[in-house]
Amino acid sequence: KRQMEASTERQEGIRAIVIGGTGAVGTAVINALVRSPGVAVVTNIGRRQYNTDQWGNSDKIRQVVVDMEAMDASREAFNGQDIAFCCLGSTRRDAGSAEAFRHIDYDYSLAFARLCRKRKIQHFHLLTSARASKDSHFLYTQVKGQIEEAVKELHFEHTVVYRPGLLDRGDKARLVERIAALVWTPLDTAWLGRMMQHYAEDLLESTRQGQQLLLQQQTEACEPPAAAVKTWESADIFAYILQHSLDSVKE
Repeated sequence: KRQMEASTERQEGIRAIVIGGTGAVGTAVINALVRSPGVAVVTNIGRRQYNTDQWGNSDKIRQVVVDMEAMDASREAFNGQDIAFCCLGSTRRDAGSAEAFRHIDYDYSLAFARLCRKRKIQHFHLLTSARASKDSHFLYTQVKGQIEEAVKELHFEHTVVYRPGLLDRGDKARLVERIAALVWTPLDTAWLGRMMQHYAEDLLESTRQGQQLLLQQQTEACEPPAAAVKTWESADIFAYILQHSLDSVKE
């Protein structure tokens, strides 16, 4: 009976949970998810209810208002999710201080990841940045590197890290990004969101197929598969978009 119920849930579609869904990349990820026929429900975790215009007013959207300082109180919203996307991102200037920036990009992201792990979500997709490193001398890339390492230590079945370079955020572009775009070609956030959605669904499907094969062949002596970590650098992201001839998601 349980196998039949699990099969029915899969037929009904993928359930995805997102934090940071109102940022430029998070908005693009949600837009790509709700337009995918394989996705049934997209849960956005946020401080308040948001206007759904930015997500195309899709009826797939479910908004859950949480206390970011006590995210565990909203743990029921994490039940039954297949994929998690962490798209939180700020800057020291936007946050107001280095401490506030770290609190958002590290503490909130880690709280979200831990709750996903506790609620048995096995696929975790984390947005960071190019040159992220815990040993960086720059606050922004240092914090991004630190959250990467912390999430890896949670040992999701699959941890996927996206490290895009210069982004085209449209109206949300920061001054430094507008200046840099005069020299380098930025990646449109709509393309990045589409790539993240496409790869996440592809990975989930291949994992499920692999699990079915493993169940057919498994014996008591079999060891469970090791946790896998995949990091997408900026050049790899561009290559994936071209290789799969992805269309961007824009109104």
